[in-house]
Amino acid sequence: MDSATNYRDDVRRVLIAGDTHGNTKWVKHLTEVAARNDCPVIIQVGDFGYFPDHRDGPRFLSAVDQACAANGVELWFIDGNHDDHTSLAELEHGHIPVQVAEHVTYLPRGTRLHLGGRTFGFLGGAFSVDWRDRTAGIDWWHHEVTDTDDVARLGPEQLDVLITRRSSRCRPAAILEAARRGSGPSRRRSCADLPLLGEWYATVMFWRPQVALFVSETTLLPVFVPLAPASSVIRRLPVELADVLRRQEVSGAFIDKELSKMNEAVCLPTASRSHATVGHR
Repeated sequence: MDSATNYRDDVRRVLIAGDTHGNTKWVKHLTEVAARNDCPVIIQVGDFGYFPDHRDGPRFLSAVDQACAANGVELWFIDGNHDDHTSLAELEHGHIPVQVAEHVTYLPRGTRLHLGGRTFGFLGGAFSVDWRDRTAGIDWWHHEVTDTDDVARLGPEQLDVLITRRSSRCRPAAILEAARRGSGPSRRRSCADLPLLGEWYATVMFWRPQVALFVSETTLLPVFVPLAPASSVIRRLPVELADVLRRQEVSGAFIDKELSKMNEAVCLPTASRSHATVGHR
């Protein structure tokens, strides 16, 4: 895609694809599926496998480009948490598409395109729940998570479609609502003001004594809270969380900041009868 092209009225059908993680065979299959279904563009929603400085990175990108050419399609991708964010940042010149190969294009956070008469917004970024097992700058990056500035780059104008990779710090539903209202993130609580540990899944463990088990959406950190009295169990989560974090030798500054964002809790239903979601706003 030409970086100066913001309107593509010829694109009426697209194929949406999930994680490819540098799997050449899988991407070749996607190009064939797209061609059979008259989709000139594949939109890959993160964890594409862009690692130009790694041993197999250039080979993978070349193979993807050749497969796209052979099947007459293009592949566009946003960043996930398993892409080289340092290399992607070096490519960016504002929030406009960046062509990384003849038929492969990176869409930076905040890119807006008009496809087939509809306005699309693109917002990459994701949180690595296994970040403790990764190495900064090699397979984990500090700026992998979508932030408020990324959201602001989408602009105040209305979007018809938001293409994003789910980010726990910045809920896509809230982003889309802000974009539709043309308000930007300032009308809602900003993503940076949301707890880094995200929402919490909760269930009751019928032990003796009974406890509530809360699990962080972003890190899968478990926190047990005595169930009784049940009416205050959600309000007592921050206190128990602080104790768990201190035992894990987390800094006091982080704990204080996280707890300051958990002052108003909302209990939300899930598809499971035995689980609920606890969010903070």
